[in-house]
Amino acid sequence: MHVDFKITNWERVEFSDELEGEVLEAFKKGDIRDMDDLIKVLNGADCEWETLDCAEPVTPEENGGQATLEAYNGEDEFLFNNELTD
Repeated sequence: MHVDFKITNWERVEFSDELEGEVLEAFKKGDIRDMDDLIKVLNGADCEWETLDCAEPVTPEENGGQATLEAYNGEDEFLFNNELTD
């Protein structure tokens, strides 16, 4: 048996100060919603990113009612999840 848990993490992207204005403008316009969007705005500029060590559990309420815990047996057959139901 195994149990999978959904978590959240923060990711950090570091780039040169010269790009700060362009990045802030893209945030204000709504062009950056996730790290992939930021990388597109940086358009090949030299940058580094890392996943920060700060994992936190997610509740079904925070996940739009969808499961954040799933259990499977040894044959990988679904047994249980904590999805919210009406």
